[in-house]
Amino acid sequence: MKFSRASLIQTGLVFFLLVALFAGLKLIRQPVRPDSKASGPTSVQFYFSPSSASIPPTTQLDLMLNPLLQPISFVRVEAYFDPSLLQLSQEITTTPLLRYVIQKTPLPEANTSGHIIIVLGLAPEDRPLAPASLFSLAQLTFQSASAQPIQTQITFPLSGPQIQVVDLSLNDLPYTTSPAIINLNPTPTPTAIPTSTPTPTATPTATPSPIPTPTSIPSPTPTPAPTATPTLTPTPTPARIPGDANGDGLVDGIDYTIWVTNYDQPTTQGYSAADFNGDNYVDGQDYTIWLLNYQA
Repeated sequence: MKFSRASLIQTGLVFFLLVALFAGLKLIRQPVRPDSKASGPTSVQFYFSPSSASIPPTTQLDLMLNPLLQPISFVRVEAYFDPSLLQLSQEITTTPLLRYVIQKTPLPEANTSGHIIIVLGLAPEDRPLAPASLFSLAQLTFQSASAQPIQTQITFPLSGPQIQVVDLSLNDLPYTTSPAIINLNPTPTPTAIPTSTPTPTATPTATPSPIPTPTSIPSPTPTPAPTATPTLTPTPTPARIPGDANGDGLVDGIDYTIWVTNYDQPTTQGYSAADFNGDNYVDGQDYTIWLLNYQA
C-alpha cells in the first residue's frame, strides 16, 4: 500500500502531538517533592485565657496548652508575676488529664516569690487518653495587692529548662508562649454632662470611648536548649528493661519513686538514678520512658 506525501506528513504531525500531550500530562502529574528533611515536631502553645483582665474583682486565668494533635505525656511550665502588685487568692488547681502532680508551687511560696512551677505527668492507666487537643493545664485566681492604677503582666520564661513538654513519641516539643495582661484598679471614665441648647431637642449624652484592650503579643519562638552530648556511661546488662531503675525486672511505682527523687538533677549514675536515655540529666524524657514501659 502506498501513502501519499501529504498523508505521511499528517500522520507524523498527529504522532508528534500525541507524544507532546503525553509528556505534558506526565509533567503536570509529577508531584512537588518536599524538602528532603523530615519535618520535626510542631510547636505547642502556652497562653492564658482570658489574655487580659481587670482587677478588682478577683480574676481566674486558665493556663492553656494546645498540643496540636501531639499526645502529651509530661509538662513542666513556669510563670512569673509581680507579688507587690498581684497575689494568688487560692491554691492552683491542675488538670485531671495529667493526674500525676509532680510539683506545684504552694500559694504562700508563690505569693512571696512571684514564681510558679507546675510539673505534671500522664498516669500509666491514662496512656490511651493522652491529651492531644487544646486543654486547660491549670487555673490561677489572682487578686490585687496594690491600690494604684497600673498595668502588669504574668509571663513565661523565654527559653531554657524551665519549660519542657514531652509527647508519647519521646519528642521534646518546641513551644511558644503569650503573657497575660492585667489592668489593676482601672480609673473609671467620667460620664460627660449634657449641655442644654436653645432648641427643644436635647443634646445626646456623649458616650466615653472604651479603653482599648491590649493585645497579647506572642513571645518569639524559643530555641530549645541544645542537648548535652552524653558521656560514655556503663553499658546496662542486655536484660535491663527501659524504665526499670532498680533492676528488678519490673517497671513499677518503685522506679517512679527513684525518678521523682532524682528529677531535675544531673547524674552520671544512668539507670540507677532513672536517667533512662543516658543524657546525664533526669527530666521529662526519662519520665516518658518509664511511662511507656510501666508494668512491662
